[in-house]
Amino acid sequence: MPRLDVSVVHEFDGAAETPDLAHSPHDQAVQAQGVQIPQIPWWMFELGGMTILDRVVLDHVIGQGTFGVVYAATGAKRRHARSQVLAVKVLLVSQLSKVGRKQIDNEIYCHHLVAAHPNIIAIHDYAEDPVCRYIIMDACRDGDLFKCITEDELYVGQDDLIKDIFIQLLDAVEFCHAKGVYHRDLKPENILCRDGGTRILLSDFGLATCDRISRDFLCGSEYYMSPECFGYPGISEYSTPHNDIWALACLFTGVLLAILTLL
Repeated sequence: MPRLDVSVVHEFDGAAETPDLAHSPHDQAVQAQGVQIPQIPWWMFELGGMTILDRVVLDHVIGQGTFGVVYAATGAKRRHARSQVLAVKVLLVSQLSKVGRKQIDNEIYCHHLVAAHPNIIAIHDYAEDPVCRYIIMDACRDGDLFKCITEDELYVGQDDLIKDIFIQLLDAVEFCHAKGVYHRDLKPENILCRDGGTRILLSDFGLATCDRISRDFLCGSEYYMSPECFGYPGISEYSTPHNDIWALACLFTGVLLAILTLL
C-alpha cells in the first residue's frame, strides 16, 4: 500500500468523532468571502489504500465537501485494542489562495478550541503535505440529524428524546460561545447522531469565527441565517453569537415541523 510522506504532524488529545461533509459544501458563503473554490481532481477519489501516520489506512470515499473528500479509514491495532474505525477528511490546499488556506487553518483552530465538549466532534490528529491536509477523526455511523429525522424517523412520538437532544445541542453551542467560538452554520446536516439518536454531536466548523462582530455576509446556510447576515441595505455588520441563536430557533422549529409531518 502507498505510504503518505507527511511534512508536518500535529496530535490533539481526546476522543474523536467524525463529521460527515457530504451535506455541507458552503459554496455560496465561501465565494462571498472571496475564496476561490477549487475543482476537486479525480485522483482525490482514488486514495484508497494510502497509509497516513504509519497507522491509518484510507478505504473508500464516504462524502465530499467544498475543498475535498472524506474517506472511511481504519486505524492500526494497538496492544490489547481492536482496530479503530475512522474517517479522514482530505482537503486540497495546493490550489487555494492564501485566503483559502487561512480559512482551513481557521476551521481547525476554532474546532480545536471547543473539542473537549462531549457533544462536539473532536479532532483526533492531522497531517499535511504540500498538496493536501488530512484531518483524522473517529467514525460516526448513525448519520446526521436530517437523516435520522427524515429517513430513520427516530424521533417520531419521542418528545422526551427530542427535548434531551436539543438540551445537548444548547449545551454545545453555549460552550462554544463561552470559548469565543461562533459556529455560523448550525443546521441538521451539521449535527451528527450516535447511540441510536440519543446523543448528538456538533460538527463542521468550516465557517466558524472567533469574531463577535462580522462583516462576512451570506455566511452560512440560507434557511438558518439571521436577517442581518444577508447584508441588506443599511446593515454594515452583524452579531455572530446572535446569528447562532437565530439558527437554533430555526433549527428547533424546523425539526419539530419535520417530525410532525411524519406522524
